[in-house]
Amino acid sequence: MSRLSAPGASSLHFVPSGRRHPSAPGDGGVEGGAFAQSISLDAHAAAVFAARGRVRDEGAYNTRMTAEESWNEWRNRRNSTLADEHGWLSLVSLTWITPEPANLPDFPGLWHVVDGTVRAAFSSGDSVFRHGEALAGEVTFTFPNGSDMSLSSGTKVAEVARRGAGYLVRVRDSQAPTLTAFTGVPTYDYDPQAVVAGEFTPYSRPRDVAISTANPAVSGTAHLIGDVSFTYAGVSSRLAVQGGDGELTAVFHDGTNGVETADWRSVSFPAPAAGEAAVTIDFNRALNFPAAFTPFGTCPQPPAGNVIEAPVRAGERRP
Repeated sequence: MSRLSAPGASSLHFVPSGRRHPSAPGDGGVEGGAFAQSISLDAHAAAVFAARGRVRDEGAYNTRMTAEESWNEWRNRRNSTLADEHGWLSLVSLTWITPEPANLPDFPGLWHVVDGTVRAAFSSGDSVFRHGEALAGEVTFTFPNGSDMSLSSGTKVAEVARRGAGYLVRVRDSQAPTLTAFTGVPTYDYDPQAVVAGEFTPYSRPRDVAISTANPAVSGTAHLIGDVSFTYAGVSSRLAVQGGDGELTAVFHDGTNGVETADWRSVSFPAPAAGEAAVTIDFNRALNFPAAFTPFGTCPQPPAGNVIEAPVRAGERRP
């Protein structure tokens, strides 16, 4: 049973939304997140991202706050969400489930998949609970896509998920070093110049574009609805965006990636009013995906060409 490489190429779709998957931890989303999803992605966020990485910001619409005060409030909520006891920072392993029964490295039971159904067998001595009730015997999981986090044992929770053609178990532990050592996401100082005006141009019809993800074994599809054009630090840019719930989200590369910041980030901003094109993009709210914090994410990478040539020294930095 492979811990990181899938038995075959998997596929997942990423469409940002502020809604959590019902069985996902409260990290935002974007695995995404973030970051409506065809399946539950690491945006978790991301995204979305209310995963799987994104956090909605009521403070942004509170006119009694200054922009920087609103941003600080948003940061505090973001850090609080990431510190959830079984959120993205609690991941300790990812194991792909195969037809051959096998144990997991970090959770009890004998696991295998048969005809699209994940089966796990437990003994009374395993101290495994489902929805808080002691469990002994076999349990099955059948779902077209998404995740199930109903199993727990001690400080650990098993996330059973489907990613395209493959099935996996990610173990989350409230005592994971990445969580217990977490003191907040490093950021650049607030920069009013990082808030830029842009223009949204919708496509005549949405485009589903193949993308890579943080896991080489998992492929993805971005549901793009248009482009946003803007100028950042004197450099003109155009990014393809995804949309949902009155928001647009751009997943992008920039000149700081891999050194000062994570390998890619996302930024969400209000969609324009009907019939209008003007948008305001606040890069102080550029977010890391869960994959910036853990090697066990399957977060979506930017669509080809989504690059800001200028270094974006705003928002979250490399953890």
